[in-house]
Amino acid sequence: GELSDLDAKIDLEAEKAKVECHLEAIPKRRYQAVLSVMATIRKYGIREVAVEIFASFKDLEKTFDLNDVPDGLIGYRPLGKAYRLTMRSLERLKSNRGEYHDKLSSKWERLDYFLASKTKQEQCHEKYRKICENNNFDWNNLDNDLKREEQFGLQLKCCLPETLEERIKVFASVIKGGVPVCLWLRCSQLDSIRDSHEYETLFNLKTLKNGYELYTKVWEIRQNPPNKRKEAQQYLGHHLGLLYDCPQRVPSRLQKEYDLLIPPGY
Repeated sequence: GELSDLDAKIDLEAEKAKVECHLEAIPKRRYQAVLSVMATIRKYGIREVAVEIFASFKDLEKTFDLNDVPDGLIGYRPLGKAYRLTMRSLERLKSNRGEYHDKLSSKWERLDYFLASKTKQEQCHEKYRKICENNNFDWNNLDNDLKREEQFGLQLKCCLPETLEERIKVFASVIKGGVPVCLWLRCSQLDSIRDSHEYETLFNLKTLKNGYELYTKVWEIRQNPPNKRKEAQQYLGHHLGLLYDCPQRVPSRLQKEYDLLIPPGY
């Protein structure tokens, strides 16, 4: 479950947590935190980073990747285009005195064992749960689906459920099952998005073996909007959500609580 050496842990939760600000100012503060870390790690020769946003259930689906930040010159660009960006779950760390972190660790051990065997690509597709329609799907049964030992990921080819309560249930099921990776779409009405080859193949042996590879694939997809302005929101990169958790990644403000249980991230 380790990430690439090029990856650098950026703890955005710890950045001036007690400073109050308006909602619209949050992206700017987050971007300033990234710039601060970038300035520090460049002297170690690191040029590429993955930005990890630790969030609670109700915030995991938010479009932080679409927040515009300065490009350092004369314009703006979405945060998800500027950096490799993923969401991380705080509940995974904070709930039930580490129970769900233990489930995540156990799932990663089984995943590492699976990847160490002579695994073929077709076997990889059997290791994640895919949901194609949400209208008739019983989200209450998702818990049982994901608790099965061989399930390492969840991919939604449909939108998240309509109500916040049901959306939280989806993320709670992911945490309860110890599932490290979840991909979802913000809009599934466009066939070109839902059935795209890029989305279908995001789960593969390379991205399962290396989280940074998955970050990079998602980042590359977000880089390539259509040329026509009227189609700017009708491509996969605009609607793609990613949750990726591995046991070694802990926000700084929780490291004192977890230092006896978890080695800190990079």
